[in-house]
Amino acid sequence: MDPYIDWIKKRTSWRTYKREKLIEKDRARIEEVIKDPCKPPFGNVPRFKLIDYESEDGKIGTYGLIRGAQHYIAGAVEKASMSIEDYGYALERVILYATGLELGTCWLGGAFTRN
Repeated sequence: MDPYIDWIKKRTSWRTYKREKLIEKDRARIEEVIKDPCKPPFGNVPRFKLIDYESEDGKIGTYGLIRGAQHYIAGAVEKASMSIEDYGYALERVILYATGLELGTCWLGGAFTRN
């Protein structure tokens, strides 16, 4: 059976986290799944980056929605037909993989201009 089906059933959204860094083994696994581009259904391939909260000098703002998280996954996709759908498809793959590692996750979405 596809492990993603089990992960879909287990997945919940977390807003509060322990102030702990990922263990190196989990960090490496997350970075690997981020680097391995999946094939989204409409052909727009987004890019993602695992960001350490401390390395960004506290510049990551969640407006109080998330507490204690030490890592974030940021992503972007070129503006094109169905690119937002492909972005969601690819990020959900990463989120479900993290669920399989028994890590807490939470989606935050937004659209930002380059300015």
